[in-house]
Amino acid sequence: MAAIAKFDIRALPAKGQGMVTRVGVARGELIHAEPALIDTQIGPHVLYNPKAFWNPGDKYTGLSVLRAKYDLLTAAQQLALTALHNSRAAEANTPVILGIISTNAFERHVRIDGAEHTVLYVCETLSRANHPCRPNAVVSWDPSLNRATMYATENLLANTEIVVDYMPVARDFFMTSGDRRKELQTHYGFQCSCRVCGLRANDKRDDSLLRKSTAESRAEINSFEQLQIMIDFSVHANHRPQELERLQTYISRLTTLGAKDGKFVEA
Repeated sequence: MAAIAKFDIRALPAKGQGMVTRVGVARGELIHAEPALIDTQIGPHVLYNPKAFWNPGDKYTGLSVLRAKYDLLTAAQQLALTALHNSRAAEANTPVILGIISTNAFERHVRIDGAEHTVLYVCETLSRANHPCRPNAVVSWDPSLNRATMYATENLLANTEIVVDYMPVARDFFMTSGDRRKELQTHYGFQCSCRVCGLRANDKRDDSLLRKSTAESRAEINSFEQLQIMIDFSVHANHRPQELERLQTYISRLTTLGAKDGKFVEA
């Protein structure tokens, strides 16, 4: 029996396309999993700065790698990739493939020769998810499946837009709405108008309430970063229970933090 699709890709006012639930989805439920269309070990600092590709040989070394990977895609995959939004289309000196990847990529971390590397990857479907500053889903890479997975972080009713935070939680948590909107405009080309960013400057529920400033909350966020680094499903099967336990703790703390954030917003 074929699985029932939990979402559709729909045209949304002022957002282009986005993911919208077709049915109700429970918190913690898998929404979707898919392989990457294309990936690269070129870090975000390079994607946001095309000059970093330039070398003394007058050649975009990094770009040549991306183009080689693009050439290996099927015609359908190439079409799917180029159909994604390019927030840097107006930049004459930014190649299309670079703009598309910098607009739509997710991050994952891999350990090579004892060192941690950042890999950016783009998905045909998951990269359609839009951003709010309070997401209701999270995307991460599952090495055991060799796929990106999306899980609901709260209960979702049918016809709810599925949204993910484009910015790392540890950095995002202490940014004002103005800082967030500036970064989103710079890197993704849109002005965030979500409920959090829309709070009035003189509203008692403003950013001073949304941001955590206590030592306890800072310690929580630091622990998230450490857990995120330690979680590794590629380890030997005998050690996976410990990794799963760490992941469960990580998710539990994120959920708790989200609940606290909700109280601040709705107080």
